[in-house]
Amino acid sequence: GRAEEREAAASALRVHSGDAAGLWLALARHAVAGSEAGDAALAVGAALVLRGAAAHVERQASPAGWPDRQNGLTRIPYLLAALESAAEASGRPMVVALLNVDVLLRSLFIDARGEDLLHRVLTHLQQSNAAPDAKLRALFQTSDSPTAFWALSPPLAESVVPLSAEDFRTAADVKRPSNGAIVGVAAITDVLLDVLASEGEGESEGSRASDHIREARRFEWRMDQVLGHAAVLQLRQEHADSRTSFAVVLWETIRQICQRPYLAAPRHALDVGHPIVEAMLHTSLLEPRWCPTRLVMPDAETRRLLLSWLDDQHAKLSWPQRIEYSVQLLRDRPDILRRLDNPDQGRR
Repeated sequence: GRAEEREAAASALRVHSGDAAGLWLALARHAVAGSEAGDAALAVGAALVLRGAAAHVERQASPAGWPDRQNGLTRIPYLLAALESAAEASGRPMVVALLNVDVLLRSLFIDARGEDLLHRVLTHLQQSNAAPDAKLRALFQTSDSPTAFWALSPPLAESVVPLSAEDFRTAADVKRPSNGAIVGVAAITDVLLDVLASEGEGESEGSRASDHIREARRFEWRMDQVLGHAAVLQLRQEHADSRTSFAVVLWETIRQICQRPYLAAPRHALDVGHPIVEAMLHTSLLEPRWCPTRLVMPDAETRRLLLSWLDDQHAKLSWPQRIEYSVQLLRDRPDILRRLDNPDQGRR
């Protein structure tokens, strides 16, 4: 238990008060319960002691009323420092792969501590990777557009080197920029799609039809998320006096986005001010690209589904509503175009 650990730590401190190496060795042996522990067991014991020390620091920093409010802001940097030391000691490079990092930002079960932790990890690894001879490298994976945009925005990343799908397959041969710029693998989705396509070449017609239905349902869910996004709800409130006015702004903005090869975007994800662009980015109906920074449709199928959705919505209008829609469009079109040309100044 914790009482036994504290007693062992106090005893080790008395015996090895002037010998840091001896102190760590004693604590590691206690963690694996044996003075005759081998090298592998001692390494595990050292990791356990390090984790326990970091957990103690986090407990000490817990807010009043919280006996143990875990946040990982000590444990994770301790772990990364240990990996860096191990890589330096072995003389061999190591790679840390962190998958689905968007969970820290988007999960309904994680509060603001998730964003703080991801920010801390990114900052730590960016600083340590800046050295050309750094032995510890990191790979962050996400399929979430806003997370990727946020992680590759200043000050976390001052510059980005986008890789094509072919570059990603041979990333080991790509030299790191001398200025320490982070490599943003924007084409990882393309690689995964290529793999899935090759694996699905022998699929039956029924299986492909099932995939089509699943993709359509996924698109419907995304559109529901767009319409329920806080920025879009605020936009709807601004046009509360006229449902037609809101429909014109929403539908024609999406139509204009579909007709453009890309949208200009600010360098930082938090500077996206256009409510509809923000909502589409939030649901990955728009994805970020770099050099220059811009927003694009994920693929041609997404563009087709959006245009089909617009046609379906317009077909539901009565003839008087269509006339009103056309008149409203003549009034609003210049403003719609202006706000799309300046998405960082889109909010009124």
